[in-house]
Amino acid sequence: GTVAITTGSVDLSGTHVTLQQIAAEELGVGLEKVGVLTGDTDVAPVAPLSAGSNITRSMGMTVKVAAEKLRQQILEVTAGQLEANIDDLEIREGRVQVKGTPDRGMTFSDVYKVASMSQGGPPTASASTPMQGTTLQYSLQVAEVEVDPDTGEVKVVDRQSTALSTTKIVQRAIGGQLGDIFKDFMELRKDPLKER
Repeated sequence: GTVAITTGSVDLSGTHVTLQQIAAEELGVGLEKVGVLTGDTDVAPVAPLSAGSNITRSMGMTVKVAAEKLRQQILEVTAGQLEANIDDLEIREGRVQVKGTPDRGMTFSDVYKVASMSQGGPPTASASTPMQGTTLQYSLQVAEVEVDPDTGEVKVVDRQSTALSTTKIVQRAIGGQLGDIFKDFMELRKDPLKER
């Protein structure tokens, strides 16, 4: 079975991969089993402004909460079918099983079918979390480049980046740093003699 996240956010520089990682971690499935669907305002939940690291910070918690709810539903359906205590179940690679007895379990596909037939629909979950306040992020980028004065070709000799972030997910900040450096190089190519 697979898992689908429906969001109103736009994927900027891989933010949806981060949402996939959060859901996959919470649900005990591989990243390839989680998809992200971007809908319009008719079907997608309201999402904050898609800008910089905002989606990771704001939507990440929402996806985590929804994945926790979905996990609970999956465990409840399986516990009922296996006549097991929820606390005795674990999810591994898209399969719910009794701890220590991996042959006694159900795949996500099986859970989906059972819930659809006996509980009026497959397990689904949604979540809404409060808007996250602003966070301060500081970064320093230094690049040593060689510019061919005849062709304007830019060659990166050395690059150093560092980030001090108040969020736990620094991946987004690193992505932004690389984007800023690329933008600067493109400006240099327009005018190779331009001093910085």
